[in-house]
Amino acid sequence: MQSLDWLRVFQNLELLWIYGADKLNSLDGVQYCKSLKSLTVWPSFAASVTIVSLSHVAVLKDLEELIFAGKTRDGSLDHLASNLHLRDVFFSNNYTWNEIARFEAGHPKANFPWKGGVIYNANPTVLKCKKCETAQAMLSGKGLKLSCPQCDHAYIQKHVDRYQKIAVG
Repeated sequence: MQSLDWLRVFQNLELLWIYGADKLNSLDGVQYCKSLKSLTVWPSFAASVTIVSLSHVAVLKDLEELIFAGKTRDGSLDHLASNLHLRDVFFSNNYTWNEIARFEAGHPKANFPWKGGVIYNANPTVLKCKKCETAQAMLSGKGLKLSCPQCDHAYIQKHVDRYQKIAVG
């Protein structure tokens, strides 16, 4: 599947789950589903989805849940700024830390994994510090390294401080 134009005939659709559409390069078409409350876009196993942007999601005023496990070429979450009804959100850590912090500032009540800038104990059985065996923390923002809450405390605190300046205002 490379296009969502066929969605124009499903204007009353409330839930859309797209899995394994790895050739999808745009969400153009979802804007026809004015009643959409939940949208999931997830790649097939060991693949990825890269779309131009999340701009077509912006018109979905009733959208409450967005699960997007892909990348956008524009690297922006700003398109979601007008979706104030979003309460449950997942997006992969493919955005910069300040993009994620700006999203949080605009959606303080939304539940999403990167809230606050750090996920502690993301996978404690696998992601352990090589020095002290403590479960690693994942920092919000693409390209940021796993960090040990004990050994890398100052690095994590610096990240949280700069993140909070944007997220809280």
